[in-house]
Amino acid sequence: MKGMTAMKKRIMSVLLAAVISAGVFSAPVQELTGSTSVAMAAESVSAPTPSRKAGTYSVASSLSVKLTTSTSGAEIYYSTGSSYVRYTKALKLTKNTTIKCYSVKNGVKSSVKTYKFKLAPKVTSSESEGTYDQPVTVKLSAKASGVKLYYTLDGSKPTTDSKRYSNGIKISRSATLRVLAVKSGWNKKYY
Repeated sequence: MKGMTAMKKRIMSVLLAAVISAGVFSAPVQELTGSTSVAMAAESVSAPTPSRKAGTYSVASSLSVKLTTSTSGAEIYYSTGSSYVRYTKALKLTKNTTIKCYSVKNGVKSSVKTYKFKLAPKVTSSESEGTYDQPVTVKLSAKASGVKLYYTLDGSKPTTDSKRYSNGIKISRSATLRVLAVKSGWNKKYY
């Protein structure tokens, strides 16, 4: 009987070492209780998803993005640079931003997801497209600070070498107004 107890202890030690070396958190685990083994699956954690699809957005000044996970009680961590911080409130994006994020619950980490958001200046015009009986002055505005506007009246695509907008464009004959909005750290936007 003494030899049988020593053999059971040796088998349990070998099985326990095998379970630990296999990775307790990432694979199914066998827990030994007396002479019975019970299989337990490691909990899976869903990666965070943003409140908006990744892509380009025309905005007045910033873009708000919320992160959520379908795993109840999981914490979210994100990075917009080199280090991760715990997510606590909506992110206010003020320039083109890549968000990397993951969720954690009970020591189990989800996969890391990457979402790219690009901002483009939103420009409004005082006049809409149409036919006018008399000359018209078109006023352009962009609420984001630091936006530079360039335009052409011949329908060609404007560049930063085109005429720069300052305070209204007087149109006295048929014209096709095209506008380029430029802001540092944002995508260019053509209108």
